[in-house]
Amino acid sequence: MVASIGTFLAATNWNIVAACAATIAALVAVITAWIIVWQTRYTLRIQTLNQLLASWQSPPMFPRMRQRAAQELLISLMNANIHHAATAVATAHGTPIDPKLRDTPHVDEVLDFFETVALFVKRDVLDFELAYHTFFWPMGCYWFLTQVYIRAAQESEGNELWKEYSALMPRFIEWKGERITIEHAQAFLDDEQSRAFEQ
Repeated sequence: MVASIGTFLAATNWNIVAACAATIAALVAVITAWIIVWQTRYTLRIQTLNQLLASWQSPPMFPRMRQRAAQELLISLMNANIHHAATAVATAHGTPIDPKLRDTPHVDEVLDFFETVALFVKRDVLDFELAYHTFFWPMGCYWFLTQVYIRAAQESEGNELWKEYSALMPRFIEWKGERITIEHAQAFLDDEQSRAFEQ
């Protein structure tokens, strides 16, 4: 028995054993590094989501900025005569109305915030599904109310304006098939104002 073990050890090529051990160690190191990178990216995504949510729910965005943006949109909708028959037909066919926005700096600020959310999704800093579940309702309502305004602004000021927001919203809508209506949008704006007054 001792002789057979000695023969085995003598026949073993220790260079091959060392190479195999080095390969295994390298593989473990790669897997460990991948896990660390994955954990870091996951943590960054959660931190980014929390920071965006805190920004959305804190001054100056809330209540002042969001309340004033809602007021600007409500005034624009009233000026656009949303109960006009032609508007009702357009809305029934899923075409967003043009609120004919003028002098709406707070709306622009909210759209800038949504552009940041969309940019983070594009850069994979923010998870698409988490962004959807956190921000779809406000982003969808604003998209319904302002996409004609956004396109007009892009034509006059360049396609880079709110480009990522414009690219993300069709993906959001298609993903779950959720559609915003004029009733949803008005309820959202009313809620933005009422919650602001509670503060």
